[in-house]
Amino acid sequence: MVRVTAEPDGRVIAVLIEESAGSALLDDAVRRLFEGARLPPYEADGAETSRMLGLRVGFALRDAP
Repeated sequence: MVRVTAEPDGRVIAVLIEESAGSALLDDAVRRLFEGARLPPYEADGAETSRMLGLRVGFALRDAP
């Protein structure tokens, strides 16, 4: 589970791993996935300048060919 904070233009400004995947490598991969990312923009609602999104990320691990 990851919590991502984004600005109205979609720019991700904060990433917090709330529930570990059980592996530091996978947690770091999720963090890197969202750091500096751009999500779809949204209209700011009044005084709200950023939004926090809780996202669950799943993994499918396979052996390399």
